[in-house]
Amino acid sequence: MRRNMRVIVTKSAGKPLIVQSSQLLSDFDLFLIDAYGVLITSSGTLPGASEFLQAIEAAGKQFFIVTNDASRTPETCARVYRDRGLNVPVERILSAGLAISLVVERDRLQGATTVVLGTSETKKCAARAGANVIEILDPARDVREALDFEALFIGDDSGFDVLPTLDVLLTSIHKMAKRGKFPKLYIANPDLLYPRGNGAFAFTSGSLAKLLEIGLNDLAPDLKFEFEVLGKPARLLYDLALSKSGLAPSRAVMLGDQLHTDVVGAHAAGVKAALTATGITQLPLPENLREDRIPDFILHSL
Repeated sequence: MRRNMRVIVTKSAGKPLIVQSSQLLSDFDLFLIDAYGVLITSSGTLPGASEFLQAIEAAGKQFFIVTNDASRTPETCARVYRDRGLNVPVERILSAGLAISLVVERDRLQGATTVVLGTSETKKCAARAGANVIEILDPARDVREALDFEALFIGDDSGFDVLPTLDVLLTSIHKMAKRGKFPKLYIANPDLLYPRGNGAFAFTSGSLAKLLEIGLNDLAPDLKFEFEVLGKPARLLYDLALSKSGLAPSRAVMLGDQLHTDVVGAHAAGVKAALTATGITQLPLPENLREDRIPDFILHSL
């Protein structure tokens, strides 16, 4: 006897399908949802966010918040969302901060001398997994003497004096490389920009990693300095969500507002991608986008 199969109609001839959130609720069983630009901005909660999460629950389906926020621990993220009227249990928050903890364990960095750029909570994500986190207390002194460390995590653009700190890291890594020592370089939140709300945008930590890469490779063009990406579009958080859900990638959809992180990462993980028009990426989309940057769906709002 032939079983009924659901057919999901997505993009055609490189053009995303414009849908309502109710259609996605009907077609998918697992929702991977970005936070900033989809559910919230730095100035408030976006319309329909709470109702959408409630609808997923009411339908008996699963969701995870998959966010490149590394400025907070998952526990603090849950409190922030709750204060915004969003009920998200901490175990459903898969953040770039969590990725820092996972990678400290994965790469056996327990006890390793580690520099972490970001807030006190960014540093907590590394320290709670066993990294020996050191501080850049005096950039003017440290840029002269240089630091020695085994790993660098860039998690957020706040919590430190940006340019003097980057000067210390540029000088220190270059001097270590000349001695044949190469610290591990990680960018937890590779987002270049984030939406501040009301049409305003700002640079964030991914821009700092790019700046360091350019400087280091300019100083030593015979070497190749490159940060390992931990947050989206890397597979780490997508694969974790799929593992926790027990569902196949074909049953999942990623809702995000950025082409080069949310959409590219989803497609690399075999997951459909829905672009929300409430954050960084503005409509209409540019012509001649790379195939992996073309979303399957477009949502004008939740």
